[in-house]
Order: sequence, then structure tokens, then C-alpha cells
Amino acid sequence: MTASIPVDRITQILVGTGYQATGPSVPVASIPFDFAATFVGANHSLDLVVVIDTVSDPSEARLLKKISGLARALDMVGSRRSVTAIVVGPSPSAAAQQTRAAIVVF
Repeated sequence: MTASIPVDRITQILVGTGYQATGPSVPVASIPFDFAATFVGANHSLDLVVVIDTVSDPSEARLLKKISGLARALDMVGSRRSVTAIVVGPSPSAAAQQTRAAIVVF
């Protein structure tokens, strides 16, 4: 998947503030979770940031499944990582924004 301009801008901002890009996929218990981009906090930070592009993947149901599945998988392995989802593209509905992850809409 080719990153869009908004995803590239988010990547520049996060990398510029010390986050490390981990590619478009994050494995949890050997299960890959695919997003437009993923980042982890530097040094001892447990932050996990996932970027979702609603232009390339407009399905709100899939968006909710991805975030919920990632959160459940992290919980199952006892991870202490916090998850932040950044959504770029058309705004998701209010129902889609009510997930357990913090969603920031640009």
C-alpha cells in the first residue's frame, strides 16, 4: 500500500518528535495488524500509534474491527502499551469514534 500525503505528513511529525516508524504492520503474538503506518515511542515509552487512512480503506466496520482486535490482542498478551489511533481522510461517524482507543481526526 502506498502512503497518502496526509499519512506522510503524520509520519514526518511523529518521527520528528521522536517516535520510531515500524512500518505498515504491527505484530502482536505473531498476528499482523495492518494499518497505513505504525509507530512506537522512543526509549522507554510504551506508546503505540497507528495511522488509519479512510480514503484507502473507507469501511468503518473494518476500522472498528482493526482497533478492537489490536486492543484485545495487546490485552491478551499482557501488554502495557497505550494505543492511539490517528485517522486521516473523511471523518468516521460518531459510532466509529466510540472505540477504546483515543482517535484523533485530522
